[in-house]
Amino acid sequence: MFEISPKIFFRADADISIGSGHLMRCMALAQAFQQYGAIIVFISKCQNGGLRDRIEQEGFQMIQLKHQHPSPVDIQRTITEINIYAPDKGCWVIVDGYHFDDEYHQAILANGNHLLVIDDSQQDRYPSPNILLNQNIGSEKMIIEAHAKKKYLLGTEYTLLRNEIKVNRVNKAIPVQARNILVTFGGSDQHNVTGLVLRSLNNITDIRMNVRIILGADNVHGEEISEITKKSSHFCTILESVENMGELMSWSDMAISASGSTSWEMAHIGLPFILIVTASNQIDIAKGLEEDGCAINMGWFHNILIDELSNVIEELIEDEKKRRMLSEKCKKLVDGFGRDRVVKAMLSY
Repeated sequence: MFEISPKIFFRADADISIGSGHLMRCMALAQAFQQYGAIIVFISKCQNGGLRDRIEQEGFQMIQLKHQHPSPVDIQRTITEINIYAPDKGCWVIVDGYHFDDEYHQAILANGNHLLVIDDSQQDRYPSPNILLNQNIGSEKMIIEAHAKKKYLLGTEYTLLRNEIKVNRVNKAIPVQARNILVTFGGSDQHNVTGLVLRSLNNITDIRMNVRIILGADNVHGEEISEITKKSSHFCTILESVENMGELMSWSDMAISASGSTSWEMAHIGLPFILIVTASNQIDIAKGLEEDGCAINMGWFHNILIDELSNVIEELIEDEKKRRMLSEKCKKLVDGFGRDRVVKAMLSY
């Protein structure tokens, strides 16, 4: 079935500062390749035990690193492992992470491998890869220098979605009043933006809501969040390290979320959502989704007042027409076939 090596390598990391998003979207692409009969190998410094287990449960091989770039031990070990699993060269290596620079990319290419780099920047920062993938909204408008041997996959038509998200796209009902609320801020939520959102929800007392709160494995604010929910008049459920995110999004009437890769998952399902920026790489995502009429963008978390957020949430809860419009625009933006387009581009390179 393959005209290239059937072994595909993914190089991405996860910890409290990096988060889990890089590994999660790599998992989506790995699932697509798995359907073609590929052998998938993850090489990672992943401090999230649950995420490591999840990768292995998918049937992927997991090689755990102790050091990460710019430590020279990283690339030495990575190249060694690639050559052990694929001594015939010619296999694809997918690299996803801001700490991997062109020196790292060049080393992989010099080893005789093909290279796909996943990047979120609005600039063409890397001269080396065979394929550059940027799934973010507006990336197709980037001004790029033509490279004869470099292929670009730009925009939301290449969005990488995991199986659990794809199977939960349904004709979502939009209720007159939103009652089921999803709160999700990634694997670590260093600044406890979840707490900010819950305090804002507690300000809304004339509507009784069902609130499901997703806490990632690296979230250290569980005790504080639990105390906030105890003071709430809403029905609050705290869920940790969930593996059924697609089902939770289908259950929800609306969501309040960070502006990372979860945005594309919610968009595909057609879930109306409010975005809060928690890191600089999320600014363009939130801005682009707002400009396209797909989301409400609250901007940086540190500029948000609790009363202000309460008002925005309550307005969206009561505005059926607005939620319906957001849902329809989102579903048109992310059709769910992005990862298949990426696979075809790699197979035909």
